[in-house]
Amino acid sequence: MGVNPFSIPVLCSLCAILFAAIFVLWRGREVFTNRIFSLFCFNSCLWLFGYFMMYNTRDPDLALAWARLGFIGVAFLPVLGIHFIVSILGLKRHVLLNIAYVWTFVSGYLSSTPLIYNGIEKYFWGFYPTAGRLYFIFLSMFAGLSPTASSSFAGGSTGPRSRAGSSMPSSSGMSAMRF
Repeated sequence: MGVNPFSIPVLCSLCAILFAAIFVLWRGREVFTNRIFSLFCFNSCLWLFGYFMMYNTRDPDLALAWARLGFIGVAFLPVLGIHFIVSILGLKRHVLLNIAYVWTFVSGYLSSTPLIYNGIEKYFWGFYPTAGRLYFIFLSMFAGLSPTASSSFAGGSTGPRSRAGSSMPSSSGMSAMRF
C-alpha cells in the first residue's frame, strides 16, 4: 500500500493532537479537565486514523469500514467538547450533557450500520463516505449542541466564572489546565 499524498496532512494532524493529549495527560492526569481534554484529543485521533486509513486503501469495502471506525471518534467530539467547556468553566453538570452522552453512544453504535454511512465514493483524494438516513440527526446534534449548551449552562451555572456574566473564559482554555 502506497501512501496517498492527500492523507499526509491527516497523519500530521493526528500526530500533533496525539502529542498534545499525551503531554497534557502526562503533566496532570489527576486533574479532571486534563482527562476530558485528552479524551477529546484521543477521539480526534481515532477519527483521523480512520480517515487516514480510508484515504490509503484501495478496497471500497475496507474504506467504508475505516470510515465507520473514524465516525466513532467524530461522534464523541461534540459532547466531549462541551464537557471540556463545562469542566474548564467550573459549571454544574447539566442534564443536557447526560442526554448528549446517551445520543453519542447510540450514534457510535449506529456507525457500523448503513444508517450513518451507507456507502463510499471514490474521489481524486481517495475514498469518502456517503451519508445514511440518520446522518442528519448526528449533524443536527453536532451543530446544535454548542449554542444550546452554552445558553443552558450559562443560565444554570454555579461555578465561579459564571458570575462574570459570560459563558466563555476570559483567557484561553489551555491556560486553565494545570500542567
